[in-house]
Amino acid sequence: MSIAHRARRLRQAVVLASACLVALLLVLSPPVPPPPSDGHVWLLILLTFGVIVVADSRPVIIADGRESAPVGLTASMALPMIAELPGGQVVTLPGGLVVLVVGAGMLVGSWVRLRREGRTWTMPEIATRLLVTCLVIALTRVPLPGGEALLEQQGDWSGYGWTLALSLLIVAAVAVLLQLMVWSVERSVREHIVLRHAVAEEVIALGPLGLGMVSSAVMVALAARAVGAVAVPVFLLPLVLLVIAIRRQAVVRSAQRQTVYALSRLTDQGGFTRPGHATRVARLSVQVGREFGMPEPELRDVEYAALLHDLGQVSLDRPIPGGATVHISAVDQRRMAATGAALLARTAELSRLSAVVAHQATPYWRTDQLGVLPLGSRIVRVVNAYDDLTGCTGSEGDRVAALERLRLGAGYDYDPQVLRALGRVLRRGGQITHEELRSLDL
Repeated sequence: MSIAHRARRLRQAVVLASACLVALLLVLSPPVPPPPSDGHVWLLILLTFGVIVVADSRPVIIADGRESAPVGLTASMALPMIAELPGGQVVTLPGGLVVLVVGAGMLVGSWVRLRREGRTWTMPEIATRLLVTCLVIALTRVPLPGGEALLEQQGDWSGYGWTLALSLLIVAAVAVLLQLMVWSVERSVREHIVLRHAVAEEVIALGPLGLGMVSSAVMVALAARAVGAVAVPVFLLPLVLLVIAIRRQAVVRSAQRQTVYALSRLTDQGGFTRPGHATRVARLSVQVGREFGMPEPELRDVEYAALLHDLGQVSLDRPIPGGATVHISAVDQRRMAATGAALLARTAELSRLSAVVAHQATPYWRTDQLGVLPLGSRIVRVVNAYDDLTGCTGSEGDRVAALERLRLGAGYDYDPQVLRALGRVLRRGGQITHEELRSLDL
């Protein structure tokens, strides 16, 4: 089963699970609207709906290009946790009504986003939000061992405020963890990452934003008993400021990425390398790095180093035929790598890549003399040689022949473990067959 097929099956499973839970909730807790006289409850519903619409129409990139609407997710968690409004007015919103409000708000926000950006939320993303909402509804409405649900215990505030706050914090944290686990499993399947590494990277990426969502949802739920429905927009403002800061940080990261890609095209435009060589090496290097379980920050450095590994060729008087450094002497390889590393060392943001670029021309046998070579350097060296031998239009026979040639240099020029990882990546991507990989004896 291919990676794309497994990812599609996973998304279908999320949608199916969400549909089943929503249908069950609608049957067990029908969406009966409050009477018209309950103006405060209607205001709470409308404000929550409006917040979700606005938040979901303006998502934020939190990590690895993933888009999310943390403010909308927080409002979706807070609504089912609200049990009381000012004056002791008890709020008994049916679970089905909460799901309808959240689902309708996300759909309208998705439509607004479609009109403004030409993009919209996918069905699996909407289904994941509904799954999180259903989880909060279940945790707050299922009877506890004492006989009462958490939502019903909120009426007895005296003397137990800290236990109530702690309970709601646990509920919100579990809901955010469910969202995180869905992201992690989906990314693990899509990008073939070890699940524990994917979870760890998601936790690091979510970081302060996850804590902000948990605390904001609880603050809204508890503050509603004092200030009413306006607690929804008011107590979500700190989270909005955090989202703005994250959006600006994402702009900075995007600008840095665009700069690196622009620099990587210098060798293509100058005729020093074949078109797309740096991009192909970077994409394949990241996939090989994932075989070793490298964390996301190191993978990003490997990607950038692979994009800029041929930067030293701009100092040549005459281009290398095809830009294939695998065909030139080891001395010339090291000289060009050192030139590129020196250029990167002068840039504060890219200086950390200089060591990786410098050592990508170092043969593997020199490990005994120099100590442990950076894994990124060993990966870029193998993948660069492979692309030099195959190019952008290499046939399956060319790919097998290139691997055979690299295998002859395994343990001397190239790291055998990296070469094995490259073979697994190519087999999984359908570029070589399992029988061909076995015949190479990698």
